[in-house]
Amino acid sequence: MKYNVLMKNLGIYGANTYVLYDDKKEAVIIDCGGDPEDVVKLLEDNGLKDLAIVVTHGHFDHIAGVDKLRELLGVKVYGAEREKDLFDSAQNNLSFNTLVGPVTLKPDVYFKDGDELKFGDITLKVMETPGHTEGSVCLYNDSMIFTGDTIFRGNIGRTDLYSGSQAKMNESLKRIRDHFQKDLIVYPGHGETSTIEFEVKNNPYIVSLV
Repeated sequence: MKYNVLMKNLGIYGANTYVLYDDKKEAVIIDCGGDPEDVVKLLEDNGLKDLAIVVTHGHFDHIAGVDKLRELLGVKVYGAEREKDLFDSAQNNLSFNTLVGPVTLKPDVYFKDGDELKFGDITLKVMETPGHTEGSVCLYNDSMIFTGDTIFRGNIGRTDLYSGSQAKMNESLKRIRDHFQKDLIVYPGHGETSTIEFEVKNNPYIVSLV
């Protein structure tokens, strides 16, 4: 199965929203921090049929547009079970004191570590990667991984916010380093794409791990 990926920077912090689609033009949206109409247009412009929305973690810059997008598309939202306290609380997800205003989210389906999410012919596997938040996950298949705010190109997400932990982040980074093939494409929650090989060799937070 050949997968294709489209990306847009959306919301007030320009978080990456991804549209993963297959040869049948069926698509899954990953994160949406705002501007949901832009996602709808992206789908329409590329002749894509939307199947679901999946979120990598509960910070508002990744979920602020999800409710409206769900309403516009009529699809289900999938989120991590361990991230409920961020989905449920505008204070915990950091939206309470922003221009966006309070944001909460009720996923239709909750998932956990090791689950395989199947949408038509598209399958995304779930790896829990706590550190940036307790319920952060990476979503992956045989050719790519969507890392949310766990790994950026040459960097990692903050660990000093609510439910963050540097110790847990280090364990998550080790798990990623040791689990995945080096040619896997990394699609982060912010910034440019990368590869597992590049991160293992160049990301100082991974290079320094024992």
